[in-house]
Amino acid sequence: MGDYKTYITIRMMLDCVEAFIRKRPPPVLRFFCNKYELTDAQASGILNWLIHEGFLHIVGDRNAGYVPTRDFSQTPVIDIINAIENQNRRIPKAPDDICREFVQGMLGTIAEHCSMIMKDLTFAMLIEKIEQQRGIERKNKGSQRKKK
Repeated sequence: MGDYKTYITIRMMLDCVEAFIRKRPPPVLRFFCNKYELTDAQASGILNWLIHEGFLHIVGDRNAGYVPTRDFSQTPVIDIINAIENQNRRIPKAPDDICREFVQGMLGTIAEHCSMIMKDLTFAMLIEKIEQQRGIERKNKGSQRKKK
């Protein structure tokens, strides 16, 4: 993930998938704005793209929540990352642009390499790894407090 927008988009998707897997209420727009310090327009733009791509649905009227369109727990995370980054890789056509095909091919090769490395990491695995890390951090903070 090369840029902040990609990072935030995958995090927002992860929040929705985690809420679904853990059977929690779906996150709402205000949640994303507060958690990632985004404006309504920024958060809405990312969420609308995730809806447009078929990753999320919006449910409810007031305080509408965002839910995955399907159970993504066994979906490789790289599938979503590739979709996000493919949006950013679209290179507009310019007249007499002899470098376009080369650069587009090079970016495709980089994406394929990353896909091979992460092909087996699913959302369920990622959420579990995050939970394990949170547990380790809580344990370390508790140990530090006892030493003082």
